[in-house]
Amino acid sequence: GIEKEKISVDANFFELGGHSLKATILMSKIHKVFDVKIPLAEIFRIPAICSIGEAIKESTTDKYASIEPSVTKEYYSLSSAQKRLYILQQMDLSSTAYNIPQMVPLGDVTKEKLEIAVRKLIDRHESFRTSFEVIDDEPMQKICDEVSFAVEYYETTDASEIDNIFNQFIKPFNLTEAPLLRVGYIRTSDNNNYLLVDMHHIISDGTSMELLKKDFMALLNGEELEPLRLQYKDYSEWQHSQAQQEEMKRQEEYWLKLFSDAIPVLNLPYDYPRPITQSFEGSSVSFIINEAGTKKIREICKETNTTLSMTLLAVYNILLSKLSGQEDIIVGTAIANRRHVDLEKIIGMFVNMLSIRNNAKGDLTFREFLKEVKGNMLSAYENQEYQFEDLVEKVSVARDFSRNPIFDVCLNVLNIGEIESNLNSTEETTEHRAGISKFDMTFTAIEATNAIYMDIEYCTKLFKQETIDRFIEYLLKLIEEIDLEKKLFEIEIITKSEKELILNVFNNTVTDYPKDKNIQELFEEQVERAP
Repeated sequence: GIEKEKISVDANFFELGGHSLKATILMSKIHKVFDVKIPLAEIFRIPAICSIGEAIKESTTDKYASIEPSVTKEYYSLSSAQKRLYILQQMDLSSTAYNIPQMVPLGDVTKEKLEIAVRKLIDRHESFRTSFEVIDDEPMQKICDEVSFAVEYYETTDASEIDNIFNQFIKPFNLTEAPLLRVGYIRTSDNNNYLLVDMHHIISDGTSMELLKKDFMALLNGEELEPLRLQYKDYSEWQHSQAQQEEMKRQEEYWLKLFSDAIPVLNLPYDYPRPITQSFEGSSVSFIINEAGTKKIREICKETNTTLSMTLLAVYNILLSKLSGQEDIIVGTAIANRRHVDLEKIIGMFVNMLSIRNNAKGDLTFREFLKEVKGNMLSAYENQEYQFEDLVEKVSVARDFSRNPIFDVCLNVLNIGEIESNLNSTEETTEHRAGISKFDMTFTAIEATNAIYMDIEYCTKLFKQETIDRFIEYLLKLIEEIDLEKKLFEIEIITKSEKELILNVFNNTVTDYPKDKNIQELFEEQVERAP
């Protein structure tokens, strides 16, 4: 989608709009075509076609191996990610915390066309015909040839009713019954109609939602889709193959070394005591990093040869460090985990959580800290297939049912195509919206032309709205304060008005007292008054 005149053998991949995910796709396609593996760090070091060409010539052969379809069976193994989601759902069968609902504007569609498109979608992707059963004490997946399915239809003349319909549409799924997919259609009197989709995370992820929308629109328009060579069960079986197990052993060494010492527990300034068991009750609020802040971040990315994800993770780490007084901090970040080019068009649960550990030492300059963050992220990306679930089992985590294992805060940086959002809004903040929060706090960023749109999802059992609003002020102040050569301890997050409040208003302790008595006498009198 880039104008041809902008592309040349010397053009910088990242300046043209490349990011870590696209670099990963580039690596996998190079591997498939040339039978060589180029490390992700190398793409950052030499981000032009001519340099990459030289690297391909100098690389030793690493034969590309396709994922092959698995043999037909009654039951198939779960992937590591599916297994964890299965266990989490069993802990609360009535929970919708792991549903993935979306509401998409859709023009006027006949009932017949809608039903045909959805039926073809279910036939195309086995994930929509998958259920889960326990066989010999082990959860397994079963692919049904056919499933009964009906689109749910709604009509309304009141636009304010749309959100209510959508909220009632989202219900818990029974994992033993396929399909773990629900589709609805809201027809409105003014013809602003909506498609409703709800899926369980065990059969889908963010990239899958984009694939679903793309396939659905093509089928709705009567297009014929190319048959899929692979399905999700082929990936989960491949994940258990000997070759993959050996690769996982290699990646495991990296992660176990990273967490070989005590794992730090982040303690933020919470408003409420942490519940005994983790609560998913949450809310979210949106805000904008304005044009000046966005321009500054982009300039830093360009000068330091980093992506938006890397720079925002450095900023987020500093904010968390200032709030907690801790330096050694772990932040979770979601990764698409589709490095193998054969996985591009499959709907299923691929996404993995990476635990990125950084040490925001106060005497480092922002440039030095960002360099460390970049190195840590690239290392994590190189070892992204090692499942978070397996890491939790292997490292010595003191199991605390009030927290997530390993990390409690997350950062996600989405591409413009990965999120449904009103990117024309110029509001600095919007109202807090009730919802679900799987972590204490998750920052999500999406880059637009002149601004970065942010969303904070937070646990309402831990934080008040006004506390989160204050964190937003701190983040925006931090971005203003950042300078590549400024040391981290020199960066201030407290605003002028809050500093005035702390130093002068709260600290205004002048009061009258009896000048003819000493402290001991005053103390004794107080004892008499209130023993």
